[in-house]
Amino acid sequence: MKITRSNLIFISTITLLFFNINLSIAEDIWQEDKNTYIKISPSQGVNNSHPFSLSNEAVSKILTSIHVKKSSKSTELLFSEEQITLLSNYLPIALSKAASNEDVIFALSQKKSSLGGLKTSTYYVSGSAFVSEGKLNILIGEHNKVANRAYEMAYDPTNQGIVEYDFNFGNRIKPKFGFDTPVSFTANGLTLANNNRNDWIVSELDVQPMPSMAKNTMMVSTNAQPTVIKASMQENEKSDDLVARFKQLEALKNANLISEEEYKMKREQLIDEL
Repeated sequence: MKITRSNLIFISTITLLFFNINLSIAEDIWQEDKNTYIKISPSQGVNNSHPFSLSNEAVSKILTSIHVKKSSKSTELLFSEEQITLLSNYLPIALSKAASNEDVIFALSQKKSSLGGLKTSTYYVSGSAFVSEGKLNILIGEHNKVANRAYEMAYDPTNQGIVEYDFNFGNRIKPKFGFDTPVSFTANGLTLANNNRNDWIVSELDVQPMPSMAKNTMMVSTNAQPTVIKASMQENEKSDDLVARFKQLEALKNANLISEEEYKMKREQLIDEL
């Protein structure tokens, strides 16, 4: 049987309806295009502790502590800095609006260059998040899913943004084929829901630094006056906060959530705080 474009659309629709989340009934929280968004969707049959109040800082601290292992000696952030900024901004909003029978789903893009900058490809990370028993749960469905340019050119030659990918948002039941890259954490309070699953991350909402980091801090405090250390820590925290705010501002501009004038004005205000 010859597979036509209409056949492909029908198959994709059936697959979406029966084997994945039906996006037509999901509530938009933030959306850049058909394949880059954060939404509220019906959960997978489990009651959550929603609505739930969670701070931007708590989400950022958790996400920046999750790494994927590239090799035995190197790791990289599971989410890019821009993706962390977006989730830190909109995940708390979504969780505060979600009902007990709803999850938050996300599909976020990231552009990466290769061949010395001659080639740029788009990669996606998708998954879902929910709060249960006072803990934030993150299910990773796909990571580094590359955009299929040939597919997009075939069905969207004028680049109108009409091609929509069928993402995997993770599942409470372990999928046969899913995200299985080993992960590591740089803070206490983060664990895997099951030792056999790297795709389900559970986090205490009060994330603390790893013991080794705390040990280094104690060593410094024995060699200086407490008041000096306290002032130094406050300065470092202020500096880190400013860097995070600069990155957040840049992400808002890139996502077209603020105008160029608003971006410049806010940037000048942040520079004045330096």
